Amino acid sequence: MEWRKIKFIAITALVIAVSSCQTDDDAGTTVQPSPNAPDSDRYIKFLNGFYNDAQAFHLEVAYQSDAQPFSQPDDWNLTAENMQAVFDERPITPALNIPDTVREVASGSDRNFTPAEIVDLADQHRKRLSTKVEPSVFVIFLDGYLEQDGEVVDKVVGVNISNTSVVAVFRPVIDSVGTTDLQKRNIEQATLVHEIGHAIGLVNKGVPLTADHLDPEHEKHCINEDCVMYFENEVSGNMADFITGNLTPQDRILFKEDCLTDIRGY
Repeated sequence: MEWRKIKFIAITALVIAVSSCQTDDDAGTTVQPSPNAPDSDRYIKFLNGFYNDAQAFHLEVAYQSDAQPFSQPDDWNLTAENMQAVFDERPITPALNIPDTVREVASGSDRNFTPAEIVDLADQHRKRLSTKVEPSVFVIFLDGYLEQDGEVVDKVVGVNISNTSVVAVFRPVIDSVGTTDLQKRNIEQATLVHEIGHAIGLVNKGVPLTADHLDPEHEKHCINEDCVMYFENEVSGNMADFITGNLTPQDRILFKEDCLTDIRGY
């Protein structure tokens, strides 16, 4: 992942080691596995339900008390329109609840968040788990930055935890790059579209490719610079440039044709 002249490693394909049910010998209780932790079998079931059985789609949003989204009510239409494009050409279009809820949760003391900590926050605050006919994605806006392998990655605007429907958005990153309130709102919504794209299996993250548009150097990203799934759009400054060049009143669909064709072929 490149931001100006500084290179970062793409982090969407994050893997968290999660153990199965185990017994706490001291307490004599069984520790249940996290319903939000990475699980490839559960994730494939999520994708199958999302693309084949969904009657409604829910975007559940939580935010830490110091990380309220910049987006105003009408801004969420951008994400809704792109999700509508995902479901185009289906015999039945699911009802889109975007956002389903937006609610404040308490802030913690940690300003940086590992993937495992993001999963923990989903366990604490997610109210709606996916079902076969009503899949959902959980988004939490955080007052801090991604921490990966002991390093703080302070240019990444959002992340989807691999093999989950959990997304985190890092508000300080958006705040640092947006020069106007409108730009911050647009960057925020485009970031949501990008990370939801990962959550629903793009690019080759569960939805097979129908054409060769996978970036070989940045897995799960598209080679098309005009597509929201291009790898540099996960980095703050590049997302601002992408919005300037690709979001117009005439064209608000940020997924481009290769990604949409993959979706329709699933």
